[in-house]
Amino acid sequence: MKTASMMAAIAVALTAMPAMAQYELTEAPTHTGPRIEAKIGWDRPTLDGLLIDDGVTYRDQNGKSGLAYGGEVGYDVQLNSVVVGAYAGVDGSTAKDCAEVFGLDRACVKAGRNITVGGRIGINLDGTFMLYAKGGYSNGRIGYEYRDFEGFLPDESYGDNLDGYHVGGGLEFTLGRRVYNRVDYTYTDYSDLALGEEGSTAKLKTARHQVTYGLGYRF
Repeated sequence: MKTASMMAAIAVALTAMPAMAQYELTEAPTHTGPRIEAKIGWDRPTLDGLLIDDGVTYRDQNGKSGLAYGGEVGYDVQLNSVVVGAYAGVDGSTAKDCAEVFGLDRACVKAGRNITVGGRIGINLDGTFMLYAKGGYSNGRIGYEYRDFEGFLPDESYGDNLDGYHVGGGLEFTLGRRVYNRVDYTYTDYSDLALGEEGSTAKLKTARHQVTYGLGYRF
């Protein structure tokens, strides 16, 4: 009798376990609440340089690809099928472009850290996928290095912080109730950098394109 009772209890437990697991797996993911995310991807800063020296104009456009890496925090609220939120992030880049200027020398421009603050709005497509657009403020650092291997000119190294804006969008899809990942594109346009001396003026316009993959957790 005791054995039969134990067998019956085991049978009930085995019957209940699939039902419980099914309930947990089908629990709807949430798009509301604070979140934290790590991201990595492709980064391509572009430089549009203009130099006017003694009435002669020189212009050069160039870009260099690198690895983007960083993180983001944010807060989202879901209103029916619409999701609105705010975010702040910081990322770095390995993009660096070097060239010879006058001979045995080297001038380099390097993309530094980038800070973003903005908002986004998304459409919850089916509870799992969300298509969104975003935009906001950016502050990027650009580093400059110059080395003259013959020693005729002094070596220089300095950087500038540039304000700007960014726009973009992407597709976010859930991996569970609180874990999500996404693919994101961002275009950033920074303010112009102008340098001037007697008889010459230099202007540098900087922008960047980023495609990143993010893996995040929503609390």
